[in-house]
Amino acid sequence: MAKRGRPKKVDLDRPDDRIMGIETEYMLGRGQNQRFRTISESDPFLDMLIQYFSNHAACYTWSKGSTFWWLPNGGFLHMDCGHPEFSTPEAANPMELVRFVRDGDLALRGFCNFARKREGWDGFISRCNTSFDQTTWGSHESYAVRTQPEFRNWKRLGGEGWRWLYTRLARQLSPHLATRIIYTGAGGLSQHDSSCFVLSPRSEYIEKAEPTSDTQYSRSLINTKEEDLSNDAGLGLRRLHLICGESICSDIGLYLRVGTTSLILALIERGIRPAHGLKMVPYEDAVSSLNIVNKDLTFTKIVAERRTRQYTAIEVQRLYLDQVVKRLNEPWMPSWAPRVVALWSWVLDLLSDGGAESATTVLDWALKYRLLAKRLSAYHKLTDERHRDRYLSSEEQRYNHRNAIYEIDARFGDVHEDGIFNRLDYQGLLNHSVPEWVEPRPKRVQRLLPTNPRARVRSLAVNNLQGQDTRVTITWDQIIHGRHVLNLADPFKPNLEWFDSSSESSRRRSRRSLSSEQKELQALISEHGRLG
Repeated sequence: MAKRGRPKKVDLDRPDDRIMGIETEYMLGRGQNQRFRTISESDPFLDMLIQYFSNHAACYTWSKGSTFWWLPNGGFLHMDCGHPEFSTPEAANPMELVRFVRDGDLALRGFCNFARKREGWDGFISRCNTSFDQTTWGSHESYAVRTQPEFRNWKRLGGEGWRWLYTRLARQLSPHLATRIIYTGAGGLSQHDSSCFVLSPRSEYIEKAEPTSDTQYSRSLINTKEEDLSNDAGLGLRRLHLICGESICSDIGLYLRVGTTSLILALIERGIRPAHGLKMVPYEDAVSSLNIVNKDLTFTKIVAERRTRQYTAIEVQRLYLDQVVKRLNEPWMPSWAPRVVALWSWVLDLLSDGGAESATTVLDWALKYRLLAKRLSAYHKLTDERHRDRYLSSEEQRYNHRNAIYEIDARFGDVHEDGIFNRLDYQGLLNHSVPEWVEPRPKRVQRLLPTNPRARVRSLAVNNLQGQDTRVTITWDQIIHGRHVLNLADPFKPNLEWFDSSSESSRRRSRRSLSSEQKELQALISEHGRLG
């Protein structure tokens, strides 16, 4: 047993006990028979969305003044600053996480179908990342980071220990985050130059290379959210929060975004330094390199160097890939690592050999660039002083043209069936599906039990308590029903029995006082709650 006040030892040799998740912020827009615009917090359709999910979600609870609508998979939707946000349950592998993210898309598609049929709504909900009015929506990643022995005693290290850890992570991870946008970028117009197409519009809002805790005004590649994923379980796991990503429609892009990052973190956990000696150029700053990669659609510009050798974005990615391949047969590597490596290598070869044209059916930014090429060419002429008299371009004309391009961008990621990406996908014109996903695409939210034990128990509870009164409170680490508590602090071995919180000892079992609903849930959890 671990000593009191010290965290339990985290077994680094349990390769498939990984935790990853994504929070996706969605844009609400309107644009039929009027200028395209985003929906504000005062729009009446927000009330309709809230009412819809209150009636249709598997379960909903309140916490800190907010309403959370829990989906069958154990993730939840909530309203954040006037837009919906979906947080996936804990996923154990990249393929599972892709499915959970698409479940969030399907849940919001259900609302769109309802609103259009019954209320005549002319709006849409989109996986969009930026708009012409400088608004941005995020897609944040979370990873459980296992700690090396010197970081076992978190409480004694305090704030300095956290900063040291995040700085260490940033040194090895930042070159990857700055260059992975060649396959994870959503594509779109630059916020600084409306005539310039960039790989990742969201990346222009990243201002600092060193880790910070700000998510709105001084965003960094690595965000230092001070949260312990295992709470009082004492496992020493730490949440690594990345806010430099963006929502994408391509399953391959999303799969590689979380799969490659998770494998690189597995190397760092073992004390391996995959970016050792690698310097970002021109200013030894990952953000300046990110800005170079963002505008380089040919992948030929130098963004890093090691000793006398220089590297492009693709070559930096190959450095990380090689480090993973060397250790692919190590017992601590996840079982899904070879599948990620194969797809990672294929995409890099695709971009290296054919550039944007070869990736048009695979990656978001390449497809979007092709769709916008003609409009961008026309916009260049409208904004070029040499053609001003010829094209009679006024400020209003340029504004309308730019607005039209942004509307295409927003409609591209529309979660509804008639969104641009979805329409092309249903017509069989795209090749973005992960090879592992062989079955037909679902049309509605699936009741998939997560692999992670804690997420699985939460999913079972959400579905079992559906339609019951709101005395139930569900959080990431516990379920409270009346005075009884189900403790889920340990994400790998959650407590599978109810405890009476009103008893003298919070650990005292009280099976006699359980309600029929709680006994039913207890039996269900005992049958399905553990890993098989």
